[in-house]
Amino acid sequence: MRTMKILLQMMMVVSLCFRSYLFALDAWEWMRPKPQGNTIYDVQFVSSYEGWAVGKSGTILHLNYPSVPYFQPVSYLLNTSRNLYSINFCKGDPQYGWIVGDSGTVYRTTNAGATWQYIFNPVSGSSIQLMSVALLDTQSAVAVGMNGFVMKTVDGGLSWSVKNVGTNVWLQKVTFLDNMHGFIVGNAGFLAKSDDGGETWNTIRNRGADLYDVQFMTLQVGWAVGDGGTILHTTDGGSTWISQTTGITYGLKALLVLSSSTILAVGESGAVLRSADGGNSWSTVVQSVLSRSLNSIARVDTSRLWVAGEYGGMMSSTDGGKSWNAESSSEFPDLSAVSIRTIDDLWAVGGKRVVHSTNSGITWEDITVSPTNLYALHLLDSATVIVAGDGGRIFRTTDGGVSWMRVDGGIMSATIWAMAARGDAQDIWAVGDGGAMLASTDGGASWKLKNSGTQKALYAISFVDAWNGWAVGFGGTIIHTSDGGEHWVPQTSNTTSSFFDVIFLNVNRGWAIGDGGIFKTIDGGRTWQQVLGAVQRLRAIGIKQRRSGMPEYYGCVVGDGGTILVTKDGENWISDSSGTTNDLYGVSIFETRTVQNSITVMQPEVLACGRGGTILKRNGPVVIVSINEPTPLPNKVSLNQNYPNPVCAGGLSPFGGNSSTIIRFTIPKTEEVTLKVYDAIGREVATLVNGTLLAGEHKIIFDAKNLPSGIYFYRLCAGDFLETKKMVLMR
Repeated sequence: MRTMKILLQMMMVVSLCFRSYLFALDAWEWMRPKPQGNTIYDVQFVSSYEGWAVGKSGTILHLNYPSVPYFQPVSYLLNTSRNLYSINFCKGDPQYGWIVGDSGTVYRTTNAGATWQYIFNPVSGSSIQLMSVALLDTQSAVAVGMNGFVMKTVDGGLSWSVKNVGTNVWLQKVTFLDNMHGFIVGNAGFLAKSDDGGETWNTIRNRGADLYDVQFMTLQVGWAVGDGGTILHTTDGGSTWISQTTGITYGLKALLVLSSSTILAVGESGAVLRSADGGNSWSTVVQSVLSRSLNSIARVDTSRLWVAGEYGGMMSSTDGGKSWNAESSSEFPDLSAVSIRTIDDLWAVGGKRVVHSTNSGITWEDITVSPTNLYALHLLDSATVIVAGDGGRIFRTTDGGVSWMRVDGGIMSATIWAMAARGDAQDIWAVGDGGAMLASTDGGASWKLKNSGTQKALYAISFVDAWNGWAVGFGGTIIHTSDGGEHWVPQTSNTTSSFFDVIFLNVNRGWAIGDGGIFKTIDGGRTWQQVLGAVQRLRAIGIKQRRSGMPEYYGCVVGDGGTILVTKDGENWISDSSGTTNDLYGVSIFETRTVQNSITVMQPEVLACGRGGTILKRNGPVVIVSINEPTPLPNKVSLNQNYPNPVCAGGLSPFGGNSSTIIRFTIPKTEEVTLKVYDAIGREVATLVNGTLLAGEHKIIFDAKNLPSGIYFYRLCAGDFLETKKMVLMR
């Protein structure tokens, strides 16, 4: 009893530290690119079968061949959203490793990456970005960063000493050839050397292009790379440096010295350079596998190499860098809009392409449709899709994307930004630059120009029926029609900030979002109220009205910097971590509703898309259900034991797969209810319910497919009622 009391107290504290997700969902999952789309800054292999990579937004990836034959995101090991710029393991003992990043972030592992400990240091939590870390031995490390900052530890991070290197430029890389001899490079051609294990540093060069990497093969022979295709070579320990001709102007971000003759350098625009004669001549190996910035190159073994960079791009070589193969998803354009027709049928548009999945986003087909960029997407049915973009170009398919035909829209210069249906599914409207407005009454086969009454760019349009519609755009523009689009009347938004999306659920209630934040109306747009100020440029909104006794809305707004805001009432919006800083341009919400054994099962699916071909999916192990047949109201709150218990991965359940269990509870009146799941040490692992429920019996299907075997506790809180029960997961 005492053990349980302590556990419950600990669980109550833990629950206060975790965000409660509004949709009873777990996290945003990368659908594209795979395995993830955050920029990678550094990659290192500790053996021929195990590698690590770090990058933006707290990204950390791990490869452990053959059990994990490809890099998998393991960011939960650090639980940070700060950018991570460098990872380094001890050459003599790879049990010891370090990671550094934004805000003086330092992590250390002493068990080969199984766990990482945050290390406090002189710049923890400051504005100092630590760009690189190098290990001298299991206890000693040197880290460098902005404003000429250098610090060293000799006791595993328990204490640090700050070193003076005589500069305030941004330091980009530190490396040690052994535990005594090290080099630092940075902006403005800065290069320094230490011969005493990093205790003192002597400047040996401080002019020229910014330098990003340096490597030495021996104490005398080394290379450095930087902006403008710069490659420098020394044969006297760095006393003198000679420029080597590369023939390119791209910035070079990293280099790898394989031998006295073979050196490789990688950098911007997918550049990979290789020299087979000690740098006397350089040849471009590849610029087509990945065209975005490559930030790091690492040796796997004597012949295998690995490169990583922007938007999660990775590629490998098995012949010492002579040829390369992609190890991540293909190169993707920015995606401007996304739409869910069914849970399996997913579409997105961006660049010159349309991307389509018929298996819930497991795989995607890329279809080149236009010679110029596309921004607008509208799904008519399973066969008919319309896209539009630059130059007023409109394209239409009637065979599910197999073939596309250009349709004359009547405009040649204005970009079309958005489309929406009006009443009849065949009735489609489009808006664009200069107040451009077009309408089709035959499912996009033909179009006629309409008068919007404004010359300002219109970025979005929304109809609630055949008569009432709204369009929004540049400088706070909002226009409204109540006669099916024949006439449009300006509405007062009380802002000059541009709106980029608008959505209405009925003739009264709607939202507009953009540079000025989130605005809401409850009177058809006669008045608009700002419900959230500007946080970032907000690009798209999706909102659905619930059809059960749970919270009134599913709402999601996306924007620049990976911003995602969610709501359950349309009034209060909270930040939801997307796990990326990639700009997000589109969002789509779809609610599945099925009946199984007299139980109605409802679950929202949310997709967001954006920069670098980003497609994120919000899903989770929980579906919310309600019983269809009438039942008498209970007279008290009760929480039943989950069934089945134990939850056996080998068993079969009719509700959501082979690792599902049902949690049943009753409440006698409409009540604010939370139902959460915790692991054996009190960490919250899932929020199943968080909102207002109607009186009656409720069932929750909890799918524990992403959880390891063990003992878990689920806790129901309804008013003054609080009860916890145990369940067991066996695999």
